Amino acid sequence: MAEVFGGAGTETAYPSRTSTALAVLPAIAAQSIEPFVANALLAEGTDSQSFLAGLVSQAFAVPIDSVLAYFEGVFAGGERLYFPANRKLFDDAYQLIVDAGPFILATSLMPIVKKDIAGSMAAVL
Repeated sequence: MAEVFGGAGTETAYPSRTSTALAVLPAIAAQSIEPFVANALLAEGTDSQSFLAGLVSQAFAVPIDSVLAYFEGVFAGGERLYFPANRKLFDDAYQLIVDAGPFILATSLMPIVKKDIAGSMAAVL
């Protein structure tokens, strides 16, 4: 769906941010692909699901040495969404045991390295 700008009688339709980001992606320098993809996923007015679908459809046209940068951009965008998505849990943990609460919670929720500090502490106590 096109966004419409301009005053009365001067309306101009522009392509969506999602389609614009996908269209300019091949022109982005290799070293800038990761931040571009991450920023495009999180940009206001961008449909992240459509952007991801567009990335998948472009996957076979991407030079093989750039594929990792695309994945890193998607991962970086997801990392930025991690805290806001779990903010209530972190706030509750902070209310219960102040500074240590969010740290203990983060170690058990991290998507890569899982450490069950809370479980280990409970076993000791």
